Amino acid sequence: MFRKNVERESTLFKFWSSGHTVKETALLSGVPEGTISHYFSRFNRDKGKLNLGRDAYKEPPRSSPWDVAAAATIYTNVMNNVNQLMMSGDYSKARDFLQVYLLVMDFDKRMRPIIQNTDPEKYSEVIKNTITIYSLFDKAK
Repeated sequence: MFRKNVERESTLFKFWSSGHTVKETALLSGVPEGTISHYFSRFNRDKGKLNLGRDAYKEPPRSSPWDVAAAATIYTNVMNNVNQLMMSGDYSKARDFLQVYLLVMDFDKRMRPIIQNTDPEKYSEVIKNTITIYSLFDKAK
């Protein structure tokens, strides 16, 4: 999926909300008519969801520098492992590695909101409960 072009979308949204046609917008903005037509049809389709005021478009929140660094590191490590497996001709291991990694990513996506939504005032209780749960796992072994 492509990353949104926020600047283009907000510019075209302003033209659309002020009632300009596709041809007028193309002449005024320099954006190709096909692109404008795509955006305008999407704006028309989602008319009920759109706020036609000044602040109609809100840019999505930016990723934190920590998340970007972690994602880049993980991406590099995964690609290095896959490339090594593929260069050695072990395609089945490369496929298995990626399948397991995708399962881990899905698990992380489901668990992260629960972990990150912790009340800071109850953090010490979370740590205490985590230690208790780990000790129960150790006893079960």
